[in-house]
Amino acid sequence: MEDAAGLPSQSFLISEYGADVVKRVNFSRGRVTPWFSINASLGADLSRHEKRSVTLQADMLNITGRPNLINFARLLSGTALAPPRSFGLRPRTEF
Repeated sequence: MEDAAGLPSQSFLISEYGADVVKRVNFSRGRVTPWFSINASLGADLSRHEKRSVTLQADMLNITGRPNLINFARLLSGTALAPPRSFGLRPRTEF
């Protein structure tokens, strides 16, 4: 299950983490490949009267839905993935 450097074989890692995660690792450099995430946010004031207001904000994170790898199989921190595509809606009132 290990190669000459003592690392697990890629087939073992694929069975443990999945091909989408393992292909994000550059094994020759021992690093995670660079990645990016596209996020969007939109907000609107629904009502504003003197000191009172109602605001609505919508956020979408990781629009592409790619599995972005932050850290891979480190001794103390393990493997960390960026959050998957997510959507949030936030109402806000002030008075």
